[in-house]
Amino acid sequence: AAEILGIPAADMEGKVLDEVEGAGIGLMKEVLAAGDGTFEKTLGVPDKETRIVEISLSTIRDAAGAVESKSAVLRDVTEARKLEREAERNSKLTAMGELASAVAHEIRNPLNAIAMIAQRFAKEFTPRSGGKEYRTLASVLQEETRRVNGIIRQFLSFARPLRIQRREIAVPDLIHALAALFASQAKEKGIAFTASAEGSKPMSLDPELLKQALLNLLQNALDATSQGGQISLHAVRDHQGVRFGVEDSGAGMSHAAMEKIFNLYHTTKPHGIGLGLPITHQIVTQHGGTIDVSSVEGKGTLFTVHIPE
Repeated sequence: AAEILGIPAADMEGKVLDEVEGAGIGLMKEVLAAGDGTFEKTLGVPDKETRIVEISLSTIRDAAGAVESKSAVLRDVTEARKLEREAERNSKLTAMGELASAVAHEIRNPLNAIAMIAQRFAKEFTPRSGGKEYRTLASVLQEETRRVNGIIRQFLSFARPLRIQRREIAVPDLIHALAALFASQAKEKGIAFTASAEGSKPMSLDPELLKQALLNLLQNALDATSQGGQISLHAVRDHQGVRFGVEDSGAGMSHAAMEKIFNLYHTTKPHGIGLGLPITHQIVTQHGGTIDVSSVEGKGTLFTVHIPE
């Protein structure tokens, strides 16, 4: 309990709650004020990551029914719930990917027919009047069918299982390549960008797919961060694998928004189609890894990608 609530045990022993000061005391009172039974609670301890805690609370009463004592057993289930959410997310994305594939195939044939007709209209027919408007409309029709076809290709690429092509690569080399690709975009928007890597031991990865995944995260960070803000890309290589982090000082997200960001087709961008983060998630899971997000509205967002050894 001392570790989970951030309250040193020595500060509590032999005292009543009102005699103790500290940020965690309010949490302690909140836990002990609940009714008997087993329940879960999300606890935000200052300077610590928010934790999901399973609490078993029981009350001992005397013969007259007065409370003699309360016992609370706290169990940190954050990681267990994270794994459950990850499994649920994977299952949902797989189902939605299969649906996307089926729908895309059904749309593609009539779309190709429309594209061919638009092409013939533009090349083989001349109207008796309104020629300029006719050519403009034919051009728009061709352009829009190409755009929709591009979206369909993205749907199909998401639904199709990725082919991971691993090769040995030093993580600093990967970070250097990403920084070279992204630095100019950040500079153009007036955002300070930093990149760093620790650990030079090579690792078996698909560098092209991982670059795509991390660039998606960097692009999201760029979209969320205003001029004068900061974006950082960092990686740490150790005996457990490699951990990438993409952090920004942008608008941040609410807890409700974070629950939806990996959903297929969910987007907050005017011209987005909601495939960037699902594809990133797919690339990471195909590597046997995990992706997590933490965010505070108005302060920024951190995406953490862990690829195991």
